[in-house]
Amino acid sequence: MASNYTNIILAVPHAVGDPLDCDWREDAKVAASARRWTDWHTDKLFSVKDGRIVVVKGRLSRFDCDDERLEHENDRLCRYALEGGIDLDGIGAKQWNARLAEWFWYRAELMSAAARGEHPLIIDSHSFPSDLAPDVDICIGFNEDGSKPSEETLAVVTGAFAAAGYKVACNNPYSNAIAPIGYRGHSLMIEVNKRCYLDADEVNIGEGFVKLHNTLAKLYRELLGGWGDKNMDKLKELLSALLQEANTLDSEKIPRARKMIPVCELLRSPVHIKNMISNILEVDSIWDLVHLPCDKIIQHRCFLNSRGRMSELVAAIEEAIKMLKGDVAQ
Repeated sequence: MASNYTNIILAVPHAVGDPLDCDWREDAKVAASARRWTDWHTDKLFSVKDGRIVVVKGRLSRFDCDDERLEHENDRLCRYALEGGIDLDGIGAKQWNARLAEWFWYRAELMSAAARGEHPLIIDSHSFPSDLAPDVDICIGFNEDGSKPSEETLAVVTGAFAAAGYKVACNNPYSNAIAPIGYRGHSLMIEVNKRCYLDADEVNIGEGFVKLHNTLAKLYRELLGGWGDKNMDKLKELLSALLQEANTLDSEKIPRARKMIPVCELLRSPVHIKNMISNILEVDSIWDLVHLPCDKIIQHRCFLNSRGRMSELVAAIEEAIKMLKGDVAQ
């Protein structure tokens, strides 16, 4: 089964296209390289409005600070400039340290965003020039370590793009995905061929932008699972109906022992998760559970949406009402 993630972090390192003017000798060469290698508009392309999704966007051009360099490569922050033969003016220690600070800031932001959920997913969000891999529309990258999503999840991701008509490849033309040191969640990279969302100039937004954006939004909903924002009204309606039904129960006619049955007895999660649900919602007995305000449940939807816990909770409320009603009938 594909993972239901609590939250998604969209890592967008290369969307800024303007190198810092003061550091460059050959402005024309820099401009040409920036035009080709900047991931234009990926911040807009990948972003959606959802409280469970956070965008972490690099604040400098990749020519000034490449946020994707590995820990041991942080002396190569200007890799694209140096390997491209572009003359870089001498950078003083103060400027260099400022760039390194950006590199560390980016990773700290990723870790902070990931900590908002129990089961996070980082999506490393990029695009590539169309001539680099003409036969690939979407490249899915992942690491061969603990950050790799399950095969079922990867199948969901590749299947979502394939169903929309895109040609998908894994770890080609790029591979791996960012996973900061200390990160314990999953990570995958989505590299988009620029022809899929930009004009022929591969700089400005084109006709394919909306379709690809909507495909990404649909994929996020599937990866997050559970009761997402799109069907929140339906969840509120169901919870309100259950609460209304619970309010018809006559407390005087139900034995106290039955009302005091622990909530954990009706949940199927592991014991530590049962206890977390009980503590977060501040309920101990099934009587408290069936009278739980809808807003309190909605307030904790990010936690409850992970791994089917919201559905589990709703089923527990329904079962508790049935049990309490059974006592009244007796």
